[in-house]
Amino acid sequence: MNENSLFSSYLHKFTLILLCVFMDYYNKYMYNMPKHCADKLICSGIQIMAAVQIGINKEETIDAKHEKHQMEKKQKKLKRKAETGTSSSDSSKSGKESPDEKDEGEKKKKKKKKLKKSKQPLTDENYPRLQSTENNLQKPIKIADLQELLFWCLADGQAPPWVLVRNKQHIRRAVVLLVPGLEPSQFGFKPVKGDKRSFLLPSLLKDACPSELSDFDDIFKQAWPTRSPGDRYRVFSPVNAFLQSVLSNEQKKKRDREMKSMSKSSKPEDYLMSYESFIEDEYPLHPTINLDSEPVELPDGWVASNADFHQRPQNTIIIAMDCEMVKTESGSEIARVTLVDMKNEVLYDELVKPDFAITDYVTQFSGITEEKLAPVTTRLEDVHTYLQKTIDNNVVLLGHSLNSDLGCLRFVHPHIIDTANIYNHTRGPPSKPSLKWLASKWLHKEIQKVGALGHDSAEDATTCIELLKLKLKNGPGFGLFNQDFESIFHRLSRQQPTPLIGAVADYGNPEACIGKAAHKNVSCSNDDEIISAAVTLSDMHNFVWARLREVEQVARWNVNRGNQKQNDSTDSDTSAGEQDNDEVNLSQAFVHLNRRIRLLYDSLPTGTLFMIYTGTGNPIEMSRLNGIRQNFRKEYQTKKWDELSVHWTDEENVKLINSVESTRNGLSFFTIK
Repeated sequence: MNENSLFSSYLHKFTLILLCVFMDYYNKYMYNMPKHCADKLICSGIQIMAAVQIGINKEETIDAKHEKHQMEKKQKKLKRKAETGTSSSDSSKSGKESPDEKDEGEKKKKKKKKLKKSKQPLTDENYPRLQSTENNLQKPIKIADLQELLFWCLADGQAPPWVLVRNKQHIRRAVVLLVPGLEPSQFGFKPVKGDKRSFLLPSLLKDACPSELSDFDDIFKQAWPTRSPGDRYRVFSPVNAFLQSVLSNEQKKKRDREMKSMSKSSKPEDYLMSYESFIEDEYPLHPTINLDSEPVELPDGWVASNADFHQRPQNTIIIAMDCEMVKTESGSEIARVTLVDMKNEVLYDELVKPDFAITDYVTQFSGITEEKLAPVTTRLEDVHTYLQKTIDNNVVLLGHSLNSDLGCLRFVHPHIIDTANIYNHTRGPPSKPSLKWLASKWLHKEIQKVGALGHDSAEDATTCIELLKLKLKNGPGFGLFNQDFESIFHRLSRQQPTPLIGAVADYGNPEACIGKAAHKNVSCSNDDEIISAAVTLSDMHNFVWARLREVEQVARWNVNRGNQKQNDSTDSDTSAGEQDNDEVNLSQAFVHLNRRIRLLYDSLPTGTLFMIYTGTGNPIEMSRLNGIRQNFRKEYQTKKWDELSVHWTDEENVKLINSVESTRNGLSFFTIK
């Protein structure tokens, strides 16, 4: 019923009420009113009611017709939809396309158009180039923005607002160099605290560039202020910042589905350390683990278990191990060894007499005192004899970061489960969770209590047993925090219709860490080898990442880096010590860098995105202050204030915060060949 008919209905009821009231009044007081007047009023009321009723009937007829029309229209729509669905295969024959087919056709046309454009020969009109739009900048670009520029040029990234990429369909590959050692001040930048614009806009290299780097102006034209990630006291790894990519929402959903589909049950063998984990966590290697097809030779004084890395345990026996160490004239030495089985029964618990004179019992951590070790006669050789007799190929050693224990124990075994690996830190790799935190988080118990006389190795070993049992009960996904990052090489390899392949050229063994997901890794020992490898790799790969280190070495950025290694633990060979730079000064290092950059640029294929980033500014002062802060915090836990060799005040704290802020200021340069 519409509004008009509703109003007519109300009017009809109201008229009827008035008529009833009138009739009641007429019956009571008719003797006061002439009869002809009363009859006339009654007739008028009846006529009004009749007229209202006719109006209501007309409205109801109209409503019925309207409803019938709507119903017919709906039925026709459903019928047409059904016919479209059943005859989609015949639509091409009849020459008519469904809306879905039209959308698909438009997408295919666009793809063909893009493909056709990308196959066009390069001319001045369609040559790819970068055009800066720095007026849109509100803050300096970050290393993550450089990564997004790479994805926009090669893959599925978003268009960066600070630079315009023209004819990007002709960009075939990208070469990225990390060149630490270059400082913003060398290129005319003077960042002022509180003044964002002092370190915001790019500068022209022709106006401010070291004379030794003259080819930079010819190749790049501009130097861009670039910020590294970090917090108040640390600068995070510029390597990870570029080589780790944020997961897309689709990939996060896929990861969550895989986690849910994981088996709830598992067996200990599922958590054995892989070869890559042994290398990455710097575990001492068993002779049966071949490194580059060469057998591993144990140093003098080391022993190996009677086991084989390539033969999995058959009748698995889990034994948890934990050791306590003291400091001697030779370094750290074993002072206690404890073994515990899966029933939480202690199999072996012995104090061990070090071979060298003890300089520090480290009682607050080890629980070892001079009185405890005085009557001990057990030596490391005695422990070796027991271990070789007890630990064979069926035994899996369990522990928390056992690499340090085994190193001091001078013992190697190929079958190991590390609770620091099978459980995650909340920040994700490369950070490792402490055993104390794992016990509190997952076992709801406190170990290594404050005020206790050192750690209890039996308690720590038992805690590892309980953590493994919990993992076996709940499955592989238990104790893992969702990580929203993936390797940049994984993301590029998912591109459609053609996957993109990447490569790494770096010092040391990049395949063991930063290049684990890369298609190709090249190990180098100097910057010239890095450039040669980058030239070769750029011909066969879509993305090449490499690192030059001579300038960094000459500038002594990597000397006494303090706690910086904790955030750069995925770097390969951070020392870069194989270059002999004693006789090279910074000016000469710049000349060498300029020559190498020119050689690489001239050798790159046409249509290559070429990018250089420094990662950070000068970290020397930050590293020095962080070293003092670490020493202070370590001494503060065990010594009185008057006995501290270093002090840390608010003044030093402010200096550290300012130095970290300055160190996060880096540079980047990019162009298209």
